[in-house]
Amino acid sequence: MPASLTVQDWQKVSRLAVRHRVSGWLLRAASRPGGASLLEPRCAEVLLADVLQSAMKALSLDSVLEEMILGLQAIGVQVMVLKGATIATRYYPDAALRPYNDVDLLVPLGAWSVVDSTLRSKGYGVLDDHGGVESATPNTFETPFEITYAHGETGLKVDVHFDQLQIGLRPRSLDSLWDRAQAFTVGRATAGTPQLDDLCLLLLVHLQRHGFERLIWFKDLDLILRRHEAEFAWDKLTLAARDEGVANSVRYGLHLLKALFDTPLPDATLLDRELTRVSLLDQVLWREARILDLDTRPLRLRRLIQFIPREGLRGSLPSLVFMGRKGDKLSALVKRHLRISKH
Repeated sequence: MPASLTVQDWQKVSRLAVRHRVSGWLLRAASRPGGASLLEPRCAEVLLADVLQSAMKALSLDSVLEEMILGLQAIGVQVMVLKGATIATRYYPDAALRPYNDVDLLVPLGAWSVVDSTLRSKGYGVLDDHGGVESATPNTFETPFEITYAHGETGLKVDVHFDQLQIGLRPRSLDSLWDRAQAFTVGRATAGTPQLDDLCLLLLVHLQRHGFERLIWFKDLDLILRRHEAEFAWDKLTLAARDEGVANSVRYGLHLLKALFDTPLPDATLLDRELTRVSLLDQVLWREARILDLDTRPLRLRRLIQFIPREGLRGSLPSLVFMGRKGDKLSALVKRHLRISKH
């Protein structure tokens, strides 16, 4: 029996659909031949309004994205589109099924000042600098987090990233990420976008960094992995996860993906044991039942994922214990301490 026929409280389901950004999917699931719907009229109105609002916002953001790509490329800045529009158009059967709330751009850290000037000249101001570019200790693996800009009139947001994983350490694959990028076109503009393996890794890390909070982020990965089931390079994902120190993110993300969508994943012989065996620590920290209960807010334990040494032990110890690349983190902490001592 289709799951839609067993629903008893469509108002609750509709509320959850809006929160998890899957209103379009629910409208599809509840539709019947001839235009009939299982939804109560009020629920259908709420969902349709959410879909239309998201579609209008996506059009505005696509216009911003086109303008930013053209503007930055005109002054010689490399640009990569990380999520949002590129996922909606490449992997969804209908782009309207994938709402997004901002523009995510990856630019070289060395280009930050000209990117900042460009955004400010177009009416954007810094909404959150997450410590700023100066927060990372020079000559270490530390790297600054994204800087979020918002337009003064429209409120539209642009997230400027300097790396793809946002864990506080410069990814070892950052240079090759640019080399492997695929082309993505929006309007008159063409920029890079992560190729398949890189995209899945960054989405799995993003998912855990945000506490596995939204169903639409799981759906991104489900659609990608289903489309590329036959040729997906699981060995590359395994090696990249270990090398970047994010095996925990990949392991638990895949585990939850299987539980939610029964996403086709390879058997244990094709995945490293490190990525298939959910540890007791995973289960204690990331409570599966809490995540699978879509009506309960999952815990957002960002400091377990992100290395933030500017916050002292509170910002550095959790990820040092839980995640990988411990040597790089210890080295950065020592150099940060020596730098502070000299001053």
